[in-house]
Amino acid sequence: MDDLQIAIEAAILGGQKILDIYDRPNFNVKIKDNDSPLTEADTASNEIIHDCLIKTGVSIISEEVKNLEYSV
Repeated sequence: MDDLQIAIEAAILGGQKILDIYDRPNFNVKIKDNDSPLTEADTASNEIIHDCLIKTGVSIISEEVKNLEYSV
């Protein structure tokens, strides 16, 4: 599978997870230090997308993943 197909799969699976969580009557929401919400859907979809994209070998930077090592 090429990187584009992996990225498409990551987007689809992440989006499906968000919809699954938002379809439930209740889901967890935390407030981050900057007063913005962080939903259970945000965290779950970020994990799915990260797990898919790690296969590409490309460095991954995400709002929800802190302290990633990165070098050029």
